[in-house]
Amino acid sequence: MDVIRATPFEYGTVVWPLRPEAPLMLVVVKATFDLRDRGAASIRAAQETCTGPAFDEDDPDRSLRYPGDFDPLKPRGECFLIGSCHPPGGEARASEVTFGVGSVKKTVAVFGDRHWKPGLLGSGFSAPEPFTSMP
Repeated sequence: MDVIRATPFEYGTVVWPLRPEAPLMLVVVKATFDLRDRGAASIRAAQETCTGPAFDEDDPDRSLRYPGDFDPLKPRGECFLIGSCHPPGGEARASEVTFGVGSVKKTVAVFGDRHWKPGLLGSGFSAPEPFTSMP
């Protein structure tokens, strides 16, 4: 098989024997971009390679950071944002982060560290602590 590569993006292939008489070839194209505050993303010079699942601190007993690229049953493309929140103004107890690709936009609320506070009239969480960067 010859591959004609017309983009700087990484790619990978894997053949899955879903049925012996009809193997499936999965082709993955992975694009990595650098993001700017309120600006258009630019294509990263060094592209990330296609990989299997990634775990926090490369430890499979820890949280899944993102799933692998070679899952044959993904119904559509995916976008992942991995980074830290730096609130406007330098410090905040809470901030919103919005990430968008085309018409798809996601917003998450980021809060400073909170602690469980036991009390006589009821237990609950503390107010969020101020932060300048939250992973």
